[in-house]
Amino acid sequence: MSITAIKTGLYTHLTTCGPWGTQEVSTCDFGIIEQASGCAIVLHPTGEHTIEPLTFRGTGKSTGKSIHWMFQGDLFIRFTGDPRTFLSRVYTGIDNVQATLNKDDTLGVSTSQVNLTNIRYNVNEGFNAGGEDFGVVHFTLDCYEVSQSS
Repeated sequence: MSITAIKTGLYTHLTTCGPWGTQEVSTCDFGIIEQASGCAIVLHPTGEHTIEPLTFRGTGKSTGKSIHWMFQGDLFIRFTGDPRTFLSRVYTGIDNVQATLNKDDTLGVSTSQVNLTNIRYNVNEGFNAGGEDFGVVHFTLDCYEVSQSS
């Protein structure tokens, strides 16, 4: 499996198991933020990825690899002018991220595992996109896979 396959699996999982539609999740474009009516998620690789052999290879022997991919997700939440509604949407967004990513930690592939390792929100951090203000909830995913080769 490749980082592209993990990315596709994450996108599919978020859009089929979570409350976000296909127009609200992107793995390649921050531009969806401007088009989102309420929330948008952008996924991207982050940190250091590691690839390690599971066995040492000799002549004619097969080996496997353990691969660790790291992704960051940014959940952008539109601020509509009502601070109470906005903060409520932050809480709901955090709950939705956790619930969605805890539904299936394999992305439907027996050789992979996804762990939600961090969720953070800073009330002082915001973005303006297309003339609209957004708060952002960041989350980190550790994705592991085992591949076999000969």
